[in-house]
Amino acid sequence: MPQFTEFPALPPGEPARALTVLLDVLRAIPAEGEPFRELRRRLKGAELWSRERLPQLLRFFRLVQDDPIRPSPLVRGLAGGEAACQQLLADRLWEINPLLFTTVFQRLEERVHSVNELLKYLDSFAYAGTRLSGPEVRAWLRLGQALGLFRLVGIALALTDQARATFGPRILGFDVEEFLEEDQDEPEVGVAAEEPAP
Repeated sequence: MPQFTEFPALPPGEPARALTVLLDVLRAIPAEGEPFRELRRRLKGAELWSRERLPQLLRFFRLVQDDPIRPSPLVRGLAGGEAACQQLLADRLWEINPLLFTTVFQRLEERVHSVNELLKYLDSFAYAGTRLSGPEVRAWLRLGQALGLFRLVGIALALTDQARATFGPRILGFDVEEFLEEDQDEPEVGVAAEEPAP
């Protein structure tokens, strides 16, 4: 399992609504694909276009920047209902950095934390994972909020019952040391494995 350190940024506003805007843009990619400029046009229309942040968006949703651009299996899975989409993307959030997920979950299980408290902890020697920048942690936390994993309590974040029910057993079974020993980056989408030499 990998340790992603960069994540797609949601547009401003309430996280769940912002995620819906992004998903509507991606769901509009036809099964047969479309010119990349069409995706770019929709992203711009939703105030989501950023050349600098495009790689994070494509990587998270397992899309290949190609012309035409085609929906990945993950994007095709977004055609289900809201609950199914939330679970699919929450699983993806776990899959791309289970150490970050576990750490934030455990901190919030103890008590509510402000975003700044979480940033401080993740930037300390107590966090065993690869260092993340403040903007990337904020992007990850907003995704978690949008997916119903975290909720606001005043200005702090708390775990939701949904997060506890879905991910509590995974967190209990997660071995940090084993993960760090076997940590491997996710293969690039669309890059075929090299053929063995004859």
